[in-house]
Amino acid sequence: MDDLNTLRKKIDDLDAKIMPLLEERMTLSKIIGILKQEQSRSITDSAREQSILDKTKPFKHASSLETVYRTLIEESKKIQGKG
Repeated sequence: MDDLNTLRKKIDDLDAKIMPLLEERMTLSKIIGILKQEQSRSITDSAREQSILDKTKPFKHASSLETVYRTLIEESKKIQGKG
């Protein structure tokens, strides 16, 4: 059981680093949304989205990472739409 607890602790430590970074990303997305509204630009930028998704390809768990980033992109667009 110690191994399981040790591994979970490592995940908790990673989450403690990832979550603030995701929060910062979402804050930036909100600002980008405001700029897009001011410039009458579309929230969706398919080329940009594909560029981000392409960055997942070299990783061992590319499919899972792509799923995470698709969700992240959708949530970012929701935030951008709120301005």
